[in-house]
Amino acid sequence: MATLAADSRSMHKSQGFGVARARGPIVEYFKVLDEAATMAGRRSPSRHAVRGPRAHVGSLPSKAAGLLRGLTDKAARAFDATKPYASIPALLALDRALDAAPDASTRAQKKREVADLVLACAGLFVEATAAAAEVAPGHELEITASAIDRAPVKVTLDELRFPFESAGVSVGKPVAAPRPTPAGAALEIKRTIRVPVTEPATTPYWLEAPPEPGLYRVADARLIGAPENEPALRVAFGLTIAGRTFTVVRAVRYKWTDPVMGERHRPVTVTPLVSVRPDASVLMFPDAGPRALVRAPGRRRARRRGRRPPRAARGLGRRAAHGVVLAAAPGRRGPR
Repeated sequence: MATLAADSRSMHKSQGFGVARARGPIVEYFKVLDEAATMAGRRSPSRHAVRGPRAHVGSLPSKAAGLLRGLTDKAARAFDATKPYASIPALLALDRALDAAPDASTRAQKKREVADLVLACAGLFVEATAAAAEVAPGHELEITASAIDRAPVKVTLDELRFPFESAGVSVGKPVAAPRPTPAGAALEIKRTIRVPVTEPATTPYWLEAPPEPGLYRVADARLIGAPENEPALRVAFGLTIAGRTFTVVRAVRYKWTDPVMGERHRPVTVTPLVSVRPDASVLMFPDAGPRALVRAPGRRRARRRGRRPPRAARGLGRRAAHGVVLAAAPGRRGPR
């Protein structure tokens, strides 16, 4: 309800009521003035919550497909929208049955769908946020991994895997023990990572190579058709839910509160160590020749958090402005 209330307040655009979503417990007091009519005779809620794992199992052998359809139908019939966590045992049985599916591709897809359903029925919310929206190679970034359970289900956070770290961080703490209250306090783990100096800048995959007339060259054909790149920074959550282990991956995002739009977020990007931002947002030249402009280069804000920037960046910014020459890149007609 707190999440819906925050979204509702943020809809008042002209009044600047934007607020961030609250997913932890909030105590409110109400006095009953009247009682609504009975729910008897009304249409029951939809029971298609487990429709995803049931669909597209035709590629499996008939025996395995029949077993999966039987388990999903049983879970669908028993689904209660007021107590979605009651469906977790049936979903875990479905997850165990998928272990025997012979087709690896279908098995992985269906297990991801079941894991999403288990998390939704458990009321589990996990996210990874960063202290800044941008980070340069060689710099540090603080990441906060958060998990909150909003249902009476026993969930344990076993391990966390942060970006650019080969070993996971052992946690072994319960997210929320079974209790009558709607939700427990969020479990937060903070860790400061260092981005490797060899990490490339975040660039749309179709712009990594110079384009040809009417065509963008993409080195990895598997990316063609994707709306955007895979997140540069991700955190993997190792969870145990009702005795079954799951791995949930979340992109690291920067989150802030806009006074009008409310809670906003964007992916964390890896940016060059030094960047140049011209005074004008649009530059047009009559020919392909280079042009000179004067502009102070931007530098990543490492000193603001009490850390010195890499040696290559020291000394930048001592002068008020630097001369920059825009020249045509190889294979291109020139700057625009």
